[in-house]
Amino acid sequence: MLVNADDLLFLLVNNMLKQINSSVYFSRDLTIEKSMLLGLLVICLLCSLPSAAIAGIDAGLKAYNRQDYATALKELKPLAAQGNAIAQYKLGAMYANGWGVKQDDMRAVKLCRLAAEYGDAEAQASLGQYYDLGISVPMSYTEAAKWYRLSARQGLARAFYGLGLLYRYGRGVQENHVISYVLFDHAAKSDEAGGSAQAAVQRDIVANSLSDNDLRLVSVLTEALRKGYFFELVDAEF
Repeated sequence: MLVNADDLLFLLVNNMLKQINSSVYFSRDLTIEKSMLLGLLVICLLCSLPSAAIAGIDAGLKAYNRQDYATALKELKPLAAQGNAIAQYKLGAMYANGWGVKQDDMRAVKLCRLAAEYGDAEAQASLGQYYDLGISVPMSYTEAAKWYRLSARQGLARAFYGLGLLYRYGRGVQENHVISYVLFDHAAKSDEAGGSAQAAVQRDIVANSLSDNDLRLVSVLTEALRKGYFFELVDAEF
């Protein structure tokens, strides 16, 4: 698959900013020197982006956020056609919800998949949800787990929540309440809108099933999550 160069730059900048700002994965363990180098890299990347591309995506996102979907469509559609993952994801959300366009789940999933394959965390979480619920794709908990996990690796709380549900009920993964508790706990402590309250409820329900030994494992996995090797530990030990 050919990847749009501008899109790669946008995604790299986004991931660099997440590395600098994330309290779970990076900021507690990065040295000052590494943080400064990451910041310098972000500045260099931003300077290398074409001004037209920056203006287009900026105008499209601002219109999208203020619910001016006619302007958002005008700005985002050509960028999505050029392979910009951010534009693809937002345009897909518009088709999924019928915002400024005729509601079309098939087109929404197609755009979401393109953005997810480029590495957009929001798109990966949404694609996981499509597979989780069987919306315009065959229901597959295995695929849902795959995409939730890719998104969670980038720190998106709603992906942790979706993956937590899969581990709680053993859908697409082996049932494990210790892992689901840690995932729910992380999502519950996030400031992302919409998911934290539900995650807290699920965490508290799962907590009632945990033994003292389970709680010790929770501590180990929580520390692994904080330091950034949670998924590696899960793969190796669970």
